[in-house]
Amino acid sequence: MFQINKIFLGNTPGPQRKWLCAFLKHAVKTRPKVVIPCCGQFALASIALEAGYEPQNIRASDISLFSSVLGYLYTGKSISSLPVQLLAPYDAIYEGYRTDLDRAAFLFCLMKIKQFREKVYFEKMYKREIAENLGDYTRKMAERLEKMRAKYAGIHYEMADLRNDLREHDDDTIVLVNPPAYRGGYEKMFNFEPEITWTVDVDEFDWKDEYVPLYEKVRALSTPFVWYRYQNTTGLPKEDVVFGKEYFPGQRVNYWLLTKPEMLRGSGISTKTVQNTPKDYKGVSASIVEPNYEITPDTKISFKEVTQEVSLYYRDLWAHKLGNTKAEGYYLMLLDGKVFGTFGMHYQAMKTLKEDKCFECFGFNAPLILYPNANRLLMMAITSTAFRDFINARYRRNRIYDLNGFKTTCLSKYRKVKLNNGLLTMTKREKLPNGMYKIMYETPFHERDLWKVVEDYLRELE
Repeated sequence: MFQINKIFLGNTPGPQRKWLCAFLKHAVKTRPKVVIPCCGQFALASIALEAGYEPQNIRASDISLFSSVLGYLYTGKSISSLPVQLLAPYDAIYEGYRTDLDRAAFLFCLMKIKQFREKVYFEKMYKREIAENLGDYTRKMAERLEKMRAKYAGIHYEMADLRNDLREHDDDTIVLVNPPAYRGGYEKMFNFEPEITWTVDVDEFDWKDEYVPLYEKVRALSTPFVWYRYQNTTGLPKEDVVFGKEYFPGQRVNYWLLTKPEMLRGSGISTKTVQNTPKDYKGVSASIVEPNYEITPDTKISFKEVTQEVSLYYRDLWAHKLGNTKAEGYYLMLLDGKVFGTFGMHYQAMKTLKEDKCFECFGFNAPLILYPNANRLLMMAITSTAFRDFINARYRRNRIYDLNGFKTTCLSKYRKVKLNNGLLTMTKREKLPNGMYKIMYETPFHERDLWKVVEDYLRELE
């Protein structure tokens, strides 16, 4: 059964929730009422409840179908009064449900069916599964919604433009604003037509053009506003930045700003940006291999699957000025238990049966003084049957695919990459306008266990 938060693809991460909860526990003493425009999946309302706000003192609003179905369910308003229309045969099924709980559950199941992509094999299978057993999934969803309704009972919700709440409020009120990060986000996330038509005559928030002017507007008011801001605070008062969390070293930081930062005086709540350190990122109880590390026949290679943050931390240590790199799987390669390399893999084409090869989208290693070509050891390891078996052990269960080979793309000043000789076969080469070459390589997995990888690498050096 899919989770409700898999429909609304946005939430407030843990460190930000923790800080907001601490702040609201402080704010509730003098501002016992909270207004939450563009409430999304009610994450900020949940934090407010945890911080001690009474349900009747929480007022939320939004314009999306997702939030409005939840809001109407939580507040006892009729789901049927929402401006939503269903195409046959779904309209008859919807009308056949007699309770708002069941109608809401049906709408969410239908939304999820529409979000699955036909061109992605496994999403297509999930879509078929839910569609063929729609009644069962609706019943299970209703059970979950019942528990959520009990949690949020007593709060207020209305369909409203967030701009309506960017005004002066009563002296006992504080406003939390986490607006959509880009224009058209709701349209993309909740495009369910033609099966579901949602009609609301409100323009979506334009982050680029509206954020700074509207922030400046509310900053002049006496009501305190807490605003979410992502990536940068350009054009905003630095003294208003009360929390920041770094997610990628030197790249992405998420911020919260407070138009009345003096509220925090004497509260003991930190206003420093939480930076990620090697401890935050490494994810393994291991140090990095020393620059003078020596590879011997007894050197033991191992792989560890890690999070995106962990992998990109090491990537940024060894490769500078690179943009964000997306992969489906992130890994470390260790030598004798010490971190030597990091790499990211794509499997989508393989999982959807379009390819029988996985694709390496990046791979970097720690520099070793004794081995200028140490990256070849990394490549020998991840093109081995040992790595293939490592991947199959994680992804093969209940999956239909063949993993027979490895592909990658290199950028080079030269027509070929000598490091790949005898290891990868060039399949395509393109000269770029800047004079660099974009070279595509592939290979079947080489029949090697990890001991033989080390043995073959040392033999090549001889």
